[in-house]
Amino acid sequence: MLETNYPDSNLERNIKEGDHTILEPITYEKVTYKGSGKAEENRIYNLFYKYKEKLCYRIKIIPATENEIQEFIKNCKKYNVPEDGVKKLVEYYKMNNNFFNYTTCNDLLLFEWYNDVHKELWLGQRDDTTFRYIGSINKFAIGDASNPSYGKDYEFDSIEEMLESFLSGKTI
Repeated sequence: MLETNYPDSNLERNIKEGDHTILEPITYEKVTYKGSGKAEENRIYNLFYKYKEKLCYRIKIIPATENEIQEFIKNCKKYNVPEDGVKKLVEYYKMNNNFFNYTTCNDLLLFEWYNDVHKELWLGQRDDTTFRYIGSINKFAIGDASNPSYGKDYEFDSIEEMLESFLSGKTI
């Protein structure tokens, strides 16, 4: 076990023999929501921090810029993503502009599977697990490459519920 010199964290760098999995402290920046005039608590950071001992990979929590958010909204309109889903995703991206360091909100790869047949935003992936927003049912889902959702128990009304279920180990 190697100790690190992170001033505000007692986390250590864990290196497993063989696969060299690294766990490091989460990078965190406070989010100021537009118009609020004060720093708000970053619920996404708190969620990852709550399960930091279970994480076996580096996570960065960095809010999207206003320009990135506007580009995302423009792309959602172009692909006819339901307004309620866009609102939830914008709220998430204002706290964290990535999903397990996979894509950012202004990355067109998000929309690769959003078409007349699938209506899925591929939010991110961790190992064999995929995280999607399914526009046809207005749900966030955990599945794999060929299954948008493993079933009703893997479909959620919010990204936070989906992340909580995944990070806690309740569903995977």
